[in-house]
Amino acid sequence: MFVRSFVRSFSSPLSLHPGPPFYGVLDVRADEDGKPTYTPEDSHYVPVFKKLGVTLLVRLNEKQHDGDMFTRDGIKHVDLYFDGPCPSREFIQKFLGIVENEPGAVAVHCKAGLGMTGTLIGAFAMKHFQFPAAYCIGWNRICRPGSVVGPQQHFMFEIQDELFQSGASESRPPLPNAEHSKEQPTGHDDSERRRTKNFQSERGEQT
Repeated sequence: MFVRSFVRSFSSPLSLHPGPPFYGVLDVRADEDGKPTYTPEDSHYVPVFKKLGVTLLVRLNEKQHDGDMFTRDGIKHVDLYFDGPCPSREFIQKFLGIVENEPGAVAVHCKAGLGMTGTLIGAFAMKHFQFPAAYCIGWNRICRPGSVVGPQQHFMFEIQDELFQSGASESRPPLPNAEHSKEQPTGHDDSERRRTKNFQSERGEQT
């Protein structure tokens, strides 16, 4: 899942595997929960990241791979660990500051690349593209089914207006690889705000 040329999500790589690989069309190993996973050693990530213009990787979960496996190929690596379903306002601002100050695209992952990852990428989209919370949740789940879980969806509605106001008072960061995308971001208007409130009303949520 990605927002324009800025932010891309994925599940956490693992450098160590407790069991043998699964064998099929691809040689895919499993993590401790039995889920298939690639590792940095498998050399699947770096070529894809470079093709997508990724220059920084942000890890939101506990260490499960060696960041040097990315940095030695020229991709910066930052640990921004948070344990809990919903981040603090300070944590969100720290994440946004990291992304906003990176000239290239940023890859983001937590353990599954669904909850915290989707929430923070949604926060970026709300601030810089005035993308309503309802749309962020829907787009997250289209791109990565299961994204934005439990209380995180209510939290995104809670922070929506704060991020709209913050984004309106700041200039938007330049698009990475801007020569490949000349389209300007679409602003948020009253009709979109009404649709967002209708979405909340249909779900029985506070508007």
